[in-house]
Amino acid sequence: RLYEKAKDKIGMAFAQNNLGHIALHTGNYYEGQKFLHKAMAYYESTGYQGGAANSYNLMGDILHELSDYEQARYYYQKGLSAFVACGDRKGVAWSFNNLGRAIECVGNFEGALEMFKEGLKLHEEFGDKRAIGWSHNLMAGILWAIGEYDSASQHAKTALDLYIQVGDPRGQTWALDLLGNLAVAQRHFDEARVFYERGRQILEREGVK
Repeated sequence: RLYEKAKDKIGMAFAQNNLGHIALHTGNYYEGQKFLHKAMAYYESTGYQGGAANSYNLMGDILHELSDYEQARYYYQKGLSAFVACGDRKGVAWSFNNLGRAIECVGNFEGALEMFKEGLKLHEEFGDKRAIGWSHNLMAGILWAIGEYDSASQHAKTALDLYIQVGDPRGQTWALDLLGNLAVAQRHFDEARVFYERGRQILEREGVK
């Protein structure tokens, strides 16, 4: 509202992007799309690639949550191109991981694996532990899908350690679930139960239903 009163279009677009991001996290996907379309329209009309890239990736996230993986992939690809154009390498890493997620969901596991490898390589270059953990969990998931259980377990264990270091309970639970699933796939049921129980305890402490 303040940006509107000041007729500050850059601020308005920034706020709309943030409102779209919040709507994504609260599950209000269609509301989020409205905010992001407004932000995109401004960024595209002014040629502001960095702002547009964020909008594209957030729109991709919303479409991914709505299971529209082809459209999600379209926006993630636009985000990747925009981040490359403005020289934002962290954004490029984010886009690689997102593209991999969309590609994985339409069954292209080899393509997804290549995207995740590129994302992991860049995140390791920047040293962001949470982002590195995210990449390792994505790697674990895709390797599980193609039956490479030992390699997948190493990635999930690395992710778990990183998420513990940064104090991210959701990331820890995700890694523990992956480790449990991998143990089940190898018929190590007692080991799987330990991983699942650790994950359940974290969720209970966090008050997750």
